Amino acid sequence: MNDLQLFKKLLAYIFFSRPILKTERFNDIWWDLDGLRDYLAGPLYNIQTEGNCNYVYTDEEGRFPGVDSPEMFLKWCLDTVDKCRDILMKHQPENFNEEADFETIIRQIDGMEVLSHLAYRIESEQ
Repeated sequence: MNDLQLFKKLLAYIFFSRPILKTERFNDIWWDLDGLRDYLAGPLYNIQTEGNCNYVYTDEEGRFPGVDSPEMFLKWCLDTVDKCRDILMKHQPENFNEEADFETIIRQIDGMEVLSHLAYRIESEQ
């Protein structure tokens, strides 16, 4: 399986399947992360459909400041992932069900990090 095939499978799992969470608290946290997930999903979805996200390098709307190369794109992606992780880490689980939900969300965030590195490899090969 090449990078793009792996990328497409992981993207569908991470961004297009909603995890089943057991607690209202972590359900709310998952929704709180929605804006950041969407922010990252745009360019990644473009890689899935177009094979690249070239539009981020010439963005005239200022959505991707300083992103003018695959290296800067990776940094932008990882910064977004770190923001998600930081938000989640502020909400430590208080019981067994919350622990399960926390683990589900952190796995999703870890998947976003893996996707970021795959996206970088795909973009670097352009």
